[in-house]
Amino acid sequence: MLCGRLRCEIVFVEEARLPPDLAYHLRTVFGRALRRVVCCTPREDCPNCLLVRRCLYPQFFPPRPVPGSRPVPRGRRDGTPPDSQPLPYVIETPATVPALLPRESPFSFHLVLFGRVNDSLPPLIRGLEQTGHLGLGRGKERGRFVLSAVRSKEEVVYPLPGEEKTGDHRPVNLKKELMTAVRSSLIMPSETVTVRLLTPLVLGGGETRQPRLPFPVLIREAAHRIASLCRAYGMGKPPLDYRGLMIRARQVAVASSRLEFDGPSGRQQAGLVGEVTYRGELAEFLPLLRFCVETHLGRNTVVGMGRIAVVTDGEGP
Repeated sequence: MLCGRLRCEIVFVEEARLPPDLAYHLRTVFGRALRRVVCCTPREDCPNCLLVRRCLYPQFFPPRPVPGSRPVPRGRRDGTPPDSQPLPYVIETPATVPALLPRESPFSFHLVLFGRVNDSLPPLIRGLEQTGHLGLGRGKERGRFVLSAVRSKEEVVYPLPGEEKTGDHRPVNLKKELMTAVRSSLIMPSETVTVRLLTPLVLGGGETRQPRLPFPVLIREAAHRIASLCRAYGMGKPPLDYRGLMIRARQVAVASSRLEFDGPSGRQQAGLVGEVTYRGELAEFLPLLRFCVETHLGRNTVVGMGRIAVVTDGEGP
């Protein structure tokens, strides 16, 4: 499964008052802009459009079927309901966003792409440019911006006019890296691991209301994220010992926990933040957690929820 990370650098040309749920807001405005860029028909209902199978927009913003229409195809062949398929991207905004950004303020965010959408940079970048024309913010305090650069692994893949491109977008194959790491995990022992929840983690099993994260719950969420992403965008889920992983995860204990329940802000859903340290035989679980460092974890990942960091024995903060 290909995974590419783009750093989108912008400069506001007008004063902007940004909402606390910036990722949600950015996704909404980007959706309007992307539709303007890629839609070549006057139809308003994507499910009945003849180009729905090839269009980039419904891959990013799956429409709800209108009554009597055929469902929008999402590329699944195993009979799993389309709603369970994860979207092929994540929007990462900074942890703290100033409420007011004056004119000429620089700003940046990340767009993480999964699967074949990594080959669609031209319309995506054009959509980001159109997002700048629409502006970010509320009402009359909406600020327009210009896209100054798009970087992939510090290489400029989209430069300012008059500047040069320094590299190409080269996504990594996370599924391949995962299986390589799983096969070599026995020679990378680790007795402790600290998982930092950088943005609210919303669990799928109803445990979010308690400030605790048992290791089996964490691994269950990681395994689900890996399987669903690879099934949708990586030609099938990786051949892991899912049942055995869950059994062995019960032997890993919580060494310390500094978790708290973070309430909602705007449209942002509440979830767990903080950090938790686990102790036990952890080597075989680390590749799963490192996969989710790149892809996020839990619910609402598309707007940056569930971002984690993993620190093992001997690693710094």
